[in-house]
Amino acid sequence: METPYSRIVEIREASTEDRANDLLKQGFILVKVTQRYSAEGEKQASGIVYVLGRQKSNGHHQAAPEQTRNAPN
Repeated sequence: METPYSRIVEIREASTEDRANDLLKQGFILVKVTQRYSAEGEKQASGIVYVLGRQKSNGHHQAAPEQTRNAPN
């Protein structure tokens, strides 16, 4: 049985929205959005991290999300 992530062959992290959008344009899919915390001595910081994955091809063409939303029911 195939799991939801079994077709992902490459994972990338993006620390900005712009970088995440660039990866989406390259064919990656959004897997997870999470918050990363770091602490160095008295200094604490947090930031959003976008986790994206590239899927191996299954031989079928998938429509882009914009095209899917505009498709007739």
